[in-house]
Amino acid sequence: MIEAKPGGCQESNFLIPTLPCNKPAVKMIGWPTRNEGPYRMCEMCADHSVRNRGATDLGPFEAEQVVVDYGQTEARLLAHHMENESMEDVLAMAAADAAVEEKIPEDMLDRIRHFGQKQRALVKAIADLENTLTMTKEQLRRVMEQDLPEAMDDVRMTKFVLDDGTTITVKPFYAASIPEDRKEEAFDWLKEHDFDGMIKADVKVSFGKGEFEIAKSFVEFIRGFNEKAIDPEYKENVHWQTLRAWVKEQIEGGHPLPLDMFGVFVGRKAELKLPK
Repeated sequence: MIEAKPGGCQESNFLIPTLPCNKPAVKMIGWPTRNEGPYRMCEMCADHSVRNRGATDLGPFEAEQVVVDYGQTEARLLAHHMENESMEDVLAMAAADAAVEEKIPEDMLDRIRHFGQKQRALVKAIADLENTLTMTKEQLRRVMEQDLPEAMDDVRMTKFVLDDGTTITVKPFYAASIPEDRKEEAFDWLKEHDFDGMIKADVKVSFGKGEFEIAKSFVEFIRGFNEKAIDPEYKENVHWQTLRAWVKEQIEGGHPLPLDMFGVFVGRKAELKLPK
């Protein structure tokens, strides 16, 4: 990452992580337990690092003169950390301000370099955000399907209300996906047990290039119109939502079901209901 200017915040810019924040530093922040830091940071970055990243406030940043002049975007960002304001609003304002404040080189080749570097930085920023989103979703899944249900099991509870009125309820959930190599067997089982109404039949026919009239005629005659062009592909399937609902109905109704054949998984997850 590019070095921050003297007296500027050394934390990464939240829009372009390869650039430093560079807002006037007011605090020294570090992670003493892992021998990282200290770093000088602005008020917003310091607050975020301490509250969300386990950092330690090591005291004020000593400089001859530190003037903290937050513009509209920075003020909203700080408000987000302090008052939990909507991040969508903050990001929208930040992007708008960045577009207005960006200085575009006048030289044509410098402009190409500028936008090329900017595109590269934005591609990396998006990749970093997508990676963070993937990891965050996995953390949520673990808490929702494992940590919280197990914690409530320890005290034999299926429902709990947080201090703010949010209700936690642990409920079973069902998933099913018929393995590809067992689809024919599964569909035969459904037909034998009078569940064939779940099965959809798809017919796909491929025509040669430019055979539009043949294709239109085939819609009317369905089969046997053109021997050389028509090669129907027949496929049976059950929509995953239909399968999941049916599996839930069968299990909760106490009906026998070949679980392996239908790729059934039964688990539990914690659901949150926010207070009105």
